[in-house]
Amino acid sequence: MSLPKILLAGALATLLGLALTWALNVNITKWVGLWLAPDDAQSAGLSFMSFLGLFGAYVYAASLGTKFGGPKAVRGLIYGVILAVMMVWIVPLTVTALGVATGDARTVYQGPGESSGYAVTQGQVKTRDHSVGDAPPLGDVRPPLAELTAGQKWTAASDWQGRILPFFAGFLLYGLVLGLILSEDPHK
Repeated sequence: MSLPKILLAGALATLLGLALTWALNVNITKWVGLWLAPDDAQSAGLSFMSFLGLFGAYVYAASLGTKFGGPKAVRGLIYGVILAVMMVWIVPLTVTALGVATGDARTVYQGPGESSGYAVTQGQVKTRDHSVGDAPPLGDVRPPLAELTAGQKWTAASDWQGRILPFFAGFLLYGLVLGLILSEDPHK
């Protein structure tokens, strides 16, 4: 499979997955960006999610997309479920645990968007208030599916219930697009 096809599929899948989480009023790019660069979280998160989207397409094309049989859509959806499980439960807990272990100011807190965030430096606790907030409007367009996630906490590691709908929706769409575009019959 050609690298340009993988990159194009990855870009399309990433765009659609991010668009769906935006439509559900979840600012996933800023959430991820707060772990990386709190002062420019939106840009850092968008850059990192774009990279992960392209890298994830390559991983899909080298694994589920070509090594296993079955319907293309099902293989893509399985990949999306794997990624969603990682982002709903594993990544937030891992980042929090690493932050606690290292005392790094960028990773030690209950999750982006919580004003109870803290950094441990030489035994001192310093608070900071970085808020994820709602997904930003695109021009005059506000997230159309915001009612489905209204009132849900999703930013802290312990807020996994609020991440289920938007993250599974976004990552399932991402996986589905990859599955439909990048899946090949492994028996050829």
